[in-house]
Amino acid sequence: MELSLAEKTTLLLIGEKNNRISGNYSGYIIVAACLFDLIRLEKLELKDKRVQVKSHRLPNEELLKYVFEKIKAKEKPKKIKTWISRIGQWSGKIKRLVAGQLEKKRILSIRKKKILGIFPYRTYHLKDVKLVAELKNELLQTVKRERKPDDESYLLLNLLKSGRSMRVVFKNKEDRKQLVEFLKTAEQDSEISKALSDTIKAINAAIAGSVAAAAAVSASSGS
Repeated sequence: MELSLAEKTTLLLIGEKNNRISGNYSGYIIVAACLFDLIRLEKLELKDKRVQVKSHRLPNEELLKYVFEKIKAKEKPKKIKTWISRIGQWSGKIKRLVAGQLEKKRILSIRKKKILGIFPYRTYHLKDVKLVAELKNELLQTVKRERKPDDESYLLLNLLKSGRSMRVVFKNKEDRKQLVEFLKTAEQDSEISKALSDTIKAINAAIAGSVAAAAAVSASSGS
C-alpha cells in the first residue's frame, strides 16, 4: 500500500501504550513531512530557503491539500521555518486529517473519548500492526547498516531526530546513538544526493527553530 511520508511519520509517532500521537512537537514533524511530500510531488520547490509554488494543481490527499492551500494562498514566498511554525500550530487539525486518511485505508481506527466526561480527545489503534513493525524494523536496520539507506528512510530518521522524537521509535539508548552517528556519516560518505541533503538541512533547521521557540514559550509560561 502506498503511503505518504506524512502518513508514515504519523504511524511511527503513535505511542504503543497511550495510543496517542506522541511527542510535544509532533505537529511540526508532520508538517515538515508534508512539505517533503509536496516537494516530491513537484507541487512546491525550495529557492533560497523559501517555499514557492511550482504547480497550482491540488494534491489528492486531504492533508496535503490543506497544507498546500495554506501556502498557495500567500502571494509572497515565505521561509520554510515560517510555514513549519505557522501550520504546526494547528497540530490538532493536522493530526485529525492524517489519522482520517489512515483510517480510510484501514491501517488504524480512531476512538473518541473524553477526560472527566468533558474534554474530548482521540486515540489511534493500529489495525495493520505488521506494517508499522516492518517500517520501524527497516529504520533500525538502516541505522545499524544492515540495510542500504534509501531517501525515504533517511528523511524519516532526520525528522525523528530534529523533532526530538527519536525515543518514540528507538527505545534503546544505544540505537539512538547509532542513529545520530548514522546521519552524520551518511551525508559525509555521499550516500544521499546533494539536492536531497540541502533540502533536509533547510527543513531540519526550520524544525529545530520552531521546536526551540515552542519550548521557550512553554518554559516561560510555566515559570
